[in-house]
Amino acid sequence: MHKVTIVKHTDQIDSLIQRFPCISGLKDKEIWEYDLDVVRDYFYGRRKDAPQNMKYRWKVPKQSFFGYQTQICALPVMFIGKTGYGKSSLLNHIIGKSVFLTDDTRPCTQNVESAFFRLGSDPKYYLALFDFPGIGESEQADHKYMTWYADMVKDSPCIVYVLRADQRDYSIDERAFEKLFSEEILDNVIIALNCADKIEPVNRKGEITEAQKEALEEKCDSIESILSVPSYRIFPCSAHTGYGMEELVSCIEDQLELCVYDKD
Repeated sequence: MHKVTIVKHTDQIDSLIQRFPCISGLKDKEIWEYDLDVVRDYFYGRRKDAPQNMKYRWKVPKQSFFGYQTQICALPVMFIGKTGYGKSSLLNHIIGKSVFLTDDTRPCTQNVESAFFRLGSDPKYYLALFDFPGIGESEQADHKYMTWYADMVKDSPCIVYVLRADQRDYSIDERAFEKLFSEEILDNVIIALNCADKIEPVNRKGEITEAQKEALEEKCDSIESILSVPSYRIFPCSAHTGYGMEELVSCIEDQLELCVYDKD
């Protein structure tokens, strides 16, 4: 069964490269469509069935941007985490447009929404950024959304889990990590520590001070011990000021480069 999402935005990868040159390594690339371990087992005779399932295949709406294809091959980057922690805001900053709704007082995302970026001239290959509903609203909503998360994390080469730099309670996040991330999947997880400018001692001028940088380092060490994500994969950042966004996007690109190759 192929996955379906609400497509909120489409564009060429060049629009992202203009904002973040570090992502240029994805331009004009093709995507490894099969799970390489399955392919290897087939050719070495460890399994009799030929690998038919394409790992990154998605259903898309009929529109000219997708070349009138009903199925395309896309690299999914998941943005997940608690409600109100800035998943949509981070995505909007990366894209450079207000694609996903944001609100400081109530949750806006209640469906899986996405933005697709074509890697080159071939209308088959895309980078897909996914905005998922946040957890922590209610037990009933969490059950539904965690089911969606679990369905996606198996096939996502890059999972951006969003935290806030000024948060202190990680109990909901600990439960999410326990349910969602096996040791293998945890290797694909990056933590975006949003609202880095809000960590104490807050600088009202908006710039990150040396004292705040020290506090952010301590916060990253603490998160590493709680969630078992190494500190070098935890990125203090701010969707509001742009602080740390280049480093975050660069790490995302590094994850995705393992899934693409030059078509020549």
